[in-house]
Amino acid sequence: AVALHALTEPRFNGYAPAIPDAQVLAILQRNASTEQQRVRDDRVENSATFESDLKRSQMKQALRKLLDKAATMDVKLIPLDDTLHRIQLTLESTTDVKALDATLAMAMLQDLNAMKLTMETLKETGLGRSVNKLRKHPSDQVAAASQALVAKWKKEMLGQ
Repeated sequence: AVALHALTEPRFNGYAPAIPDAQVLAILQRNASTEQQRVRDDRVENSATFESDLKRSQMKQALRKLLDKAATMDVKLIPLDDTLHRIQLTLESTTDVKALDATLAMAMLQDLNAMKLTMETLKETGLGRSVNKLRKHPSDQVAAASQALVAKWKKEMLGQ
């Protein structure tokens, strides 16, 4: 629109024609119409993007509500007894299972074998993963005891 105004405005200085050329006007009109079509296309594209963004934001809102609801629910945490808590801390603090003392590992595995643990307790504490790592211990006794304990847990959990 500015270019059309500039061409139709009579100029006395410079090189712009005083009377606009018909070809120039046709080119400007064609450019203006293609610009309008491009704006319409952008609006359609933007509306599709807006719809997908709206769906995404609605999904995020629903997920946020669900997470807030889950956070406010009363969850019974199983209190860990001292032995289980001590074993958990020992296994978590040990980064390399090969460095763990064999007698200490055997004592922990025997204590865990004597306990009646639930699936929730194993998931909360992560003891299953830690005991499973003990299969790589250099001591054959520790490796065998950890494999036996994992097999026992699998049998108990699947048997329930």
